[in-house]
Amino acid sequence: MTFCLISGMGGAFAEGGATIFAEALQQTPPPRTLRPVDTGRSVTFQIGRSTGSRGGGNYDSFAIKTNLLYDAVLTPNLSFEFGLGPQTTVEIGGAYNPWEKKLADGTLDPNAKKWNHWLGKAEFRYWFGERFDRHFAGFQAFCADYDAGLIDIPMIFEKAYLYDGTAFGGSVLYGYHWRLRDRWSLEFTLGAGVIQMKYTRTDAEGPKRFNKTYFGPTTAGIKLAFMIK
Repeated sequence: MTFCLISGMGGAFAEGGATIFAEALQQTPPPRTLRPVDTGRSVTFQIGRSTGSRGGGNYDSFAIKTNLLYDAVLTPNLSFEFGLGPQTTVEIGGAYNPWEKKLADGTLDPNAKKWNHWLGKAEFRYWFGERFDRHFAGFQAFCADYDAGLIDIPMIFEKAYLYDGTAFGGSVLYGYHWRLRDRWSLEFTLGAGVIQMKYTRTDAEGPKRFNKTYFGPTTAGIKLAFMIK
């Protein structure tokens, strides 16, 4: 009987102890980590609760950008980048240049350079770390319509001709995303691939139709980006 009583009391204590232990576990605060704090003269460490990488996976999810290289040649442009996964994004954008130089009587200046065009593109990007953070690689597809003259672009346009046509193609690209401040970034990109061009080329002898395939550098960018959570 004594053995049974002791056994019963032991079981009760064990059950009560297990209940208290479980409740204590539920009330235990999350683990804490050391975070560096810049005090101006030195770096100290502050104890705080761990929230995971960059806010517990709270990555930037959207970016609005403009390519400063296009802006430099007076070509308005805008692109939007969306987060797909922790390391993948998609960018969609376009550019439009409508400018033409006219004479005093309102007619077009035949001796002025022109680069009228619109451009649309889509990109898929894979980031080697978190998305919108440093190095990435990707694929780009694009299409364009153009009316150009008296400009020289190696392996594409010659200054002595007028060009009116369309183009489409694709490229592989590499880039680097540099965070300037909490919401502002600079992005550098380079790409190479193929462009298929169909155009009418006009000179003193009249217009002629051409089809041309170009292999080489296809895209370059220095983009200013505004980031949105």
